[in-house]
Amino acid sequence: MKKITLLFAMLLFSIAGMSQVGISENFDSGTPAGWTDTYANTATASCAGSSERGNIWSSATTGNMTSPNQVGASNNTDLTINFDYKIVDYDFSNPIDPTPAGWGTAELQYSTDDGATWNTVLTINDGNHIVSASCAAITPVVIPAASLPMSSDVKLQIANTWATGDYYFYIDNFSASQVVVTAPNCTVLSDPLNAATDVSEDNDLTWSAATGIPTGYKLTVGTTPAGTDLLNNFDVGNVTTYDLGTLAYSTTYYVTIVPYNGNGDATVCTEESFTTRAIPPAGEVCSNPIVVGSLPYNTVDDTATYGDDYTGSPGASCTSTNNYLNGDDVVYAYSPGSNTSIDVDLTGIGSTYAGIFIYTDCADIGTTCQNGATNGGATGDLAITDYLVNSGTTYYIVISTWATPQSTTYTLDITENTCTNATATYTLVPDCGNTQFTIDVDVTNLGSATSVTIGDDQASPTQQVSATGIVSFGPYASGTSVNFTVTNDQDGTCVINGNVTYACPPSNNDCATPIVLTPGALFATNSVVGTIVGSTDSGELATTCSLYGGGDVWFSVIVPADGNIDIETNNNSSSLTDTAMEVYSGTCGALTSVACDDDGSADGNFSLISLTGRTPGEVLLIRVWEYGGGTEDTFQVSAYNASLSIEDLKRLGFVIYPNPVIDELTVSAKSEIKQLSIVNMLGQTVRTVTPNSRNYKLNLADLASGIYFVKASVNNTEGTFRIVKK
Repeated sequence: MKKITLLFAMLLFSIAGMSQVGISENFDSGTPAGWTDTYANTATASCAGSSERGNIWSSATTGNMTSPNQVGASNNTDLTINFDYKIVDYDFSNPIDPTPAGWGTAELQYSTDDGATWNTVLTINDGNHIVSASCAAITPVVIPAASLPMSSDVKLQIANTWATGDYYFYIDNFSASQVVVTAPNCTVLSDPLNAATDVSEDNDLTWSAATGIPTGYKLTVGTTPAGTDLLNNFDVGNVTTYDLGTLAYSTTYYVTIVPYNGNGDATVCTEESFTTRAIPPAGEVCSNPIVVGSLPYNTVDDTATYGDDYTGSPGASCTSTNNYLNGDDVVYAYSPGSNTSIDVDLTGIGSTYAGIFIYTDCADIGTTCQNGATNGGATGDLAITDYLVNSGTTYYIVISTWATPQSTTYTLDITENTCTNATATYTLVPDCGNTQFTIDVDVTNLGSATSVTIGDDQASPTQQVSATGIVSFGPYASGTSVNFTVTNDQDGTCVINGNVTYACPPSNNDCATPIVLTPGALFATNSVVGTIVGSTDSGELATTCSLYGGGDVWFSVIVPADGNIDIETNNNSSSLTDTAMEVYSGTCGALTSVACDDDGSADGNFSLISLTGRTPGEVLLIRVWEYGGGTEDTFQVSAYNASLSIEDLKRLGFVIYPNPVIDELTVSAKSEIKQLSIVNMLGQTVRTVTPNSRNYKLNLADLASGIYFVKASVNNTEGTFRIVKK
C-alpha cells in the first residue's frame, strides 16, 4: 500500500463569505488542473520530487506559468507569495550547468481582471539572480491588501523573456496566501467514495483538498458508526492520503475527516462510510493464500481460477524484471517447522512467459523476491532447488504470467530435501612458468553434513574435510578442464559440482613477445599454427574493425625487398571459425594502424591483408583475435609474397604473359621448363603440367576468376608467380 504522501495539492479558495486566496503547489502530481503554461512537468534535475520547467531559447523567446483565476476570492488582506526556482543550461538528459548572466528576465505578475491587465511585483534578472545549478527560494513577495479589494479576482503568473542562451527555467513549491481569518471547510473522500462497496483490502484513504487553506487534517475511523477503534481524531498532518494498513474483508468502515488551520477546526463534518469486498477464494491474494501444511506437497491447477490481483514486475532478484505479474495470480504459503532446504518444481506448464516467485512478506510482492524462475518464450519446467528456509518465517510462492497469455495450467511440487548441501568456492592458482595450475577449494559451509569428501575428474586423491576451510588440488596441465564434486558423507544425495578451466596465455599473448613470421612464396610455404586459447587483452590501442572480445595474440614480419606482403589467417580444422586481424607499424605502446580486416580471406570467415609499397626491412606487428571472443582454439597464419623466388627464374629468361589472363597463359624460358603448377589462394594445387620444352601455352579457361599462383621449375630453379584470372 502507498505510504503517507505530503501534499500541497491544488488551488484553494472558499465560498459563502469565507473567501481568501490560497495556493500551495509542489507539482509532484503533475501540472495542476486549471493551470495554463508553456512549461512541462518533470522529475529530471528537479528541485524536489517533480518541478515545472520551461525551455527558453531563440525559437521560444517567451514562456509563462499561469494559475487559474480565483473568482471573487480576495479577502482584502496582504497576499504573500513564495516559490523556488533555478536556471540551468539546456541538456535533455542531465541539465546541471548553471546558466551564466545575460539570459533574460522572469517576472512575477498578478491580475485582478482575469489576465487582461498584468501587474509586475518581482523581476528576476542579473541584478538579483545568483548563478547556480541549485534551486533557491525567492525573498517572499507581498502584494498589499490595498491592491486586492474585497471579493476581487486574483490570478498569478511567472512570465519569461529570453535574451541569450538556451536554458531551462525551473519553478517549484509555489505558494500564495492571504491572511486566513476563518477555519477551513469540510472535505469528502475521493477514494473510496462514500457508500462504496467491494473496496479492496489494500485501499488507502484519499480525500479532496479542503477549501479555506487548511494546515492539516484529523481522522476518525472506526468499524461502527461514530466508532474510534482505528483512529480517534488523529492528526495526520497536511496530507490527503492515509494508509490504514490491510483492511478486513466484508467490513464497513466509518470515516470522518476534519480539516484545520490556525483559526480552528472545520465544523459539522459529515461521517462517511465504505464496505470492503468479501474474502476472496484462498490463493487469490497474499492475505488469504493457499496454505501448504506439510511436505511433500503436490497440486495440479490453473491460475485462471484465481483472477488477476497483482500487476507489473515481480521485483528485484526475481530472475526477470519484466511484467510477469500481469496475468492471473495464485499465492501459496509455506511455514517450515525447522531450518531445512526445499525444492520447488513447476511442471506441466501450459503457457509461455510463466513465472514462479518466492517472497517472505506480502508487501514484497512486486518489489523484492527471495528467488524466482521464468520460462520466457518456452513452456519448459521451472525449478528452484536447494532453497534454504528457516523456521518461523512464512514463504509466499506466487505463480503468474506475463500477459499475454493471461493464465497457465501447472503442476506444483514442493519437497523437503533430506539434507542441506555444502557450499564451496574455487580459486585458480596459476603456475604458468611450469605450464600448469592448482586450485584451492574453499568449503565455506558444510550444510547438514558433519564431513564432506571433495574429488575431481583428474584422478587426484579425494580429500575429506569436517570443518570449513581450504584444501588444494593439482597441479593440472595448462588447458585442463577440472570438474569437482563435494559430497555429503552422511547423505550421498547432497552433492554439489564445480568446474574450473584454465589455460596459460600463449607465448605471444603480448605485443612485446610476437611470433616471427617468415615470408614465403605462398600461404602454405611458411604457415604456422597459432592459438587464442588462454589469450587475454594485450592492452594496446582499440581495434579498428570487427568485434573485439578481449583476447588477442601477436605476430611480426619483416617487409620483403619489393615492399609487398600478404598476411592471412586460415582454419586449422578446429572450433575457431572466425578471426579478425590488424597490422600495425611502430612500437608496442605507440602503435599506428596500417590496415584491419575481418573476413577478407577466401577461407570462410578468416582474414587477409595485402600490403604494397611498404618500406623494405620494415617490421610490422600483427594482431589476431577471434571475432567477438568466446571460442578459443587454433588457427593458421602466414605471411607470403609471390615474387620472393622469381628473380632466379628471371635470370634464366623465364617470362609469363598476359597477366591478367583470360583463357591462355604463355610461358617461355631459355632453358627447358620441367614443370608448371597452378595453386589457388587456399594453397591447393588445381593443375600440374610437365612441358619439357622452352615454350608452353597453358589453357586456364575452365578456372574460376580470382588470384592464382604459378609455380615453375626450370633447370633446377623454382619460383612462384602471382596471376589474376579474369
